[in-house]
Amino acid sequence: MDSLISSIFNSLIPYGNARITSDKVITCQHGPTECELNTVEACALQVWPAQVAQ
Repeated sequence: MDSLISSIFNSLIPYGNARITSDKVITCQHGPTECELNTVEACALQVWPAQVAQ
């Protein structure tokens, strides 16, 4: 089991089903709160990119 766990790579991509409309507005599948939290997650990944499982 440990060898399986050590060979799994997980990458967080904070965009989900976000779409950019023709007038350059970003919309998210679950509404504006999801878009806001995607932005927070993207910012956190930019500031703290080296995530290591403990």
